[in-house]
Amino acid sequence: MRPLFFALKKEFYLQFREGIKKYEIRRYGKRWNEKTCGIGRAVTLSNGYQKEGRLNCRVTGFEKVFV
Repeated sequence: MRPLFFALKKEFYLQFREGIKKYEIRRYGKRWNEKTCGIGRAVTLSNGYQKEGRLNCRVTGFEKVFV
């Protein structure tokens, strides 16, 4: 399975890189749900769509929250 790809705003990308931000919140739907975001799945975090400096990590948890 291919890694999930997150194109982030610079401020959030830098927070992940510095270890300040530990999780990402996305609207629940066809693309972001417990099947597509399974524990252990690879994730690529990018500063916008730049190819340089991408961070590779893994999904460590999934929580469905209703707002």
